[in-house]
Amino acid sequence: LITVQVVYAIGALVIMMLFLTSALEVWHLFLFTLVGGVSYTFDFSTRHATAADIVKRHHVVAAISLLFAAQGSTTILGPLLGGSLLEVIGASGCFALIAASFCLSFLSLLPMKIEPPPRPAVRESMWQNLVAGFRYLRKDRSLSALILIAALVNFLIFPYWFTLIPVFARDILHTDVVGYGQLMAAIGLGNTIGPLLIAILPDSIHRGRMLVTVTIVWPVMLMLFAFSRLFSLSLLLLVMTGLNQGMCMALIQSMLMMWSTEEMRGRVSGARAFAIGTLPLGNLLTGAGAGIWGAPAMLLVNSAAAVIIAIIIIVWASTLLRK
Repeated sequence: LITVQVVYAIGALVIMMLFLTSALEVWHLFLFTLVGGVSYTFDFSTRHATAADIVKRHHVVAAISLLFAAQGSTTILGPLLGGSLLEVIGASGCFALIAASFCLSFLSLLPMKIEPPPRPAVRESMWQNLVAGFRYLRKDRSLSALILIAALVNFLIFPYWFTLIPVFARDILHTDVVGYGQLMAAIGLGNTIGPLLIAILPDSIHRGRMLVTVTIVWPVMLMLFAFSRLFSLSLLLLVMTGLNQGMCMALIQSMLMMWSTEEMRGRVSGARAFAIGTLPLGNLLTGAGAGIWGAPAMLLVNSAAAVIIAIIIIVWASTLLRK
């Protein structure tokens, strides 16, 4: 975790220096994004596995959910302040703030003392650990279904956030940068409330059934959003979208950690991060489709496909409904 924060900070500082010296080129941003994406894979898997290890088992769901809520809260202020900060301090200043935030994260991690797990007699490579994680998942349909749902939502649903919302803001809702920030903040609001609801729910709640519900309601909200031409209605629908999104993400990760053995948590979380790898391809295909058929049509296609495939996964792993 500490190493990843250092990598993040160095990357932001490099981009800042390139911008200040007028040497920044498009390929620099592609490289920065690539390094950041690879680093995020390690960050995601390590952060959630560590959170599950340092709390008691009956607190795992709350701990994971609070992590997602904290991440969601940054997507409220970030979009609202981003445009204003860009005008006041410029792009270089924004990257300096990004680097400073990762330095603070680095410093906050230094006091943490975590008892390392007992090392196996034979050290395995990263690839062997990943393969072992998938073999472990294959033995349990419920765990496999969680990974499949994670891959599904990253491939078909999440591209709305990264690819389509800017198009909706400009071409469909005819708003400016401020309006775009408000749309993103609406998602962030729901994305913060959702995990908090999961954190406070009693243990008697069937989390598997709840996951099934929010996995289907999430794309349904996006279908309704695709038809909206009113800015206020779009904001409301995006809050509901973010709510189901946050609940879905928190439920997937917390159930993976709860249902896995302690020695397999890191590997399972790594497999979960591997599922995030479908997002870039989803963004690419969604963007290409939106360029041909338009953003609303592409959002409808993605959302409808997500509902159908989610139902197929749920039927295949019906044990989810009993958990």
